[in-house]
Amino acid sequence: MFYAMNILIIDDNLLVLKKLSYYLNKKGHKVIESTNAMEALSLILKHQPDLVITDLLMPYVTGSELYKTLNYLNKTETKMLFITSLKDKYIKYLDKEINNELVLRKPINYDHLDSKIQEVALA
Repeated sequence: MFYAMNILIIDDNLLVLKKLSYYLNKKGHKVIESTNAMEALSLILKHQPDLVITDLLMPYVTGSELYKTLNYLNKTETKMLFITSLKDKYIKYLDKEINNELVLRKPINYDHLDSKIQEVALA
């Protein structure tokens, strides 16, 4: 069963952002885009997306810092997936709170992305 979601995508790499946005729109999801976590925080508070997909490493504020900020603001109902080209050992070094099950590797495997989105929808 397919669940269309409101999804915010955050990535400072415009090519990744646009490809992911195009794919998710084509699948029937409503997509909001942001190139940085600072802007994304206000978009999250304004639009309350079902899911946030964010790059882990971005300038100024990282995806893991955004995650911590949302927890601090008690926005724990905001589900998150992380995308990165980092290896597992570096992710754990970056942030021990991030569950490896929530991390998708670049280049993105879209079948894996679809299954993760549906897991979030059913959670």
